[in-house]
Amino acid sequence: MQTIPDIKPARVNRSAAARKAWETRRAAAIQVGRSAAANKAWVSRRAAAVPVNERAEYIRHLRVSMRGAISLARARQAKRAAEGKRAVAVTVTVAELMTKLAAQDYRCAISGLPFYTDDADRFGPACPSLDRINADGDYSDENVRVVYLGINSLRGRGSDADVLRIASAIVANERIVR
Repeated sequence: MQTIPDIKPARVNRSAAARKAWETRRAAAIQVGRSAAANKAWVSRRAAAVPVNERAEYIRHLRVSMRGAISLARARQAKRAAEGKRAVAVTVTVAELMTKLAAQDYRCAISGLPFYTDDADRFGPACPSLDRINADGDYSDENVRVVYLGINSLRGRGSDADVLRIASAIVANERIVR
């Protein structure tokens, strides 16, 4: 398998943020296990599936949602600290979240479904939400993933196995009811 070479981009005078974003994108492609050529082909096939204007609007909407999610997480933690409760650091950035979303094709990290596909106008179960993998950990790049709000609410402090068990029971029950 061909891997992405460990060379820096041609322009050396990049800002620290741009350099970190490039390295994060590269790491995300390696994490998925695709070669550079396979990753490029996969991205172009996925982009062709959605008209350019709609995809750009979808990504812009996700970026705005990520800004809001980070702001809400910070506000929640500030409120916890003001109440004398244990608060965790919120260090994840919008750029890091957008890199994660790009690596998962702008879909939920658990279900693989696209966001904003429910009947809700602004706030519903298909909205993106920041899920801490370790519920006691910080909101950091290593400990956060972007999932459906409904899945995050269902998971709570439980595990992915708990979510799968409940979802399987719902599907089994639907077959019985119908």
